[in-house]
Amino acid sequence: MMFAKLKTLLSKAEARSIVAVWHRIGTLLGEFSRAESANYVRHEAYGSV
Repeated sequence: MMFAKLKTLLSKAEARSIVAVWHRIGTLLGEFSRAESANYVRHEAYGSV
């Protein structure tokens, strides 16, 4: 779900260059709470949190 949310937010940003996309991703990461991020990592089995 986290990736879907990021994809939706990025799509709305309408960034078209690679630099603009990476910059926008950096600013969008603030849209995710620590708990939401930890749950994503735990759920996707990327390791212990």
